Amino acid sequence: MRALRAGPGGRVLTGICARKGREMAGAEAPIRVRGAFAFAGLVAGYGASVLFSIFISRMGGQNSSIWTATGFLTGALILLTGRWRVMAVALSLGFQAAVSLAVGDGVGSALLGPAITLLEAAFAAWLAVTYCGARGRRLSLRRLALLIVGAIAPAAMLGAVAGAGMNDLLRGQGFIDGWLAWAIPSGLGMTMVTPALLLIARESQYREFRRSPLEVGGLLGGLCGLTAAAFYQSELPLQFVIFPVLTLVAFRLGPPGAAIAGFFVAVICLPLATLGHGPAAPAPGLDPLGRVRLTQVVVTAALCCTLATATAVAETARLRQLLVSRDQAVRSGLRRARAAERLLAESAGRRAVAPSRRGAQVG
Repeated sequence: MRALRAGPGGRVLTGICARKGREMAGAEAPIRVRGAFAFAGLVAGYGASVLFSIFISRMGGQNSSIWTATGFLTGALILLTGRWRVMAVALSLGFQAAVSLAVGDGVGSALLGPAITLLEAAFAAWLAVTYCGARGRRLSLRRLALLIVGAIAPAAMLGAVAGAGMNDLLRGQGFIDGWLAWAIPSGLGMTMVTPALLLIARESQYREFRRSPLEVGGLLGGLCGLTAAAFYQSELPLQFVIFPVLTLVAFRLGPPGAAIAGFFVAVICLPLATLGHGPAAPAPGLDPLGRVRLTQVVVTAALCCTLATATAVAETARLRQLLVSRDQAVRSGLRRARAAERLLAESAGRRAVAPSRRGAQVG
């Protein structure tokens, strides 16, 4: 073995192995960079979600109307691996505990709140990966529906049980009120964030929906402006005006763009509803919390309809591309078959002419 390593063949083999090692290391470098960017984005999104939800809950004088932090943590558990996942969970929950202490929630809330969030996100991520195909190459309408119904909804219900128990223990809040205060904001937040993260991570699978930055900015900026105008006023029921724009976004930007658009709509209209604005404000039979719940229903309906439309359009576009590719393959095969037939005919003609030429030469 030592002689083989010391010989010319051994040196060549060693050089090949070293070159392959360098190529593999070079290929792993972009993967590490993507992992670092995903880690930073998910942790930053979690931190911003915690601050945003606490801010609007303090401004509205009630429980938060939306809690998107669990959606970011669920996305981190699905998309990240190894030490990136561990560091993301540790930093996110540590930040939430620190913010909770800073705003005066008490040690119990600062410790139990992040623990319940982790329980809920871990259960949702496990269901999504095990039963809903969350790590599949492409998320179909069926997988998205399974993700919402089979992973997010059960996890939100389970987490709400633990959250209601914590609120009953620390604040004396009734179980039903505490359960609703946890289940609806957290479930809505996961429905908004987790599919969006999974779709953005698969953006390369939706290349047919890549548009120019000007068009993307125009569509999303116009949607945000229209949503702010419709939900800042409190005189006319203008919830319906966002649906045509969301449909246009679904057709032009596909599932990733539709998920982002639904997220923008929610983070604009829910805080406004919490502060007393919006088309639901004039409703005489609803108290402030009921108006927030009505706005949450509108947001959920808009998000689900937009994702369903975008996914159906994406599946249709994919089927069209497959049919075009198959048609091109059939046409190419026919051209090759015709060329082969011509070659066979020419070869047969040459074989038929050859004996007559030899007979003429003999005569």
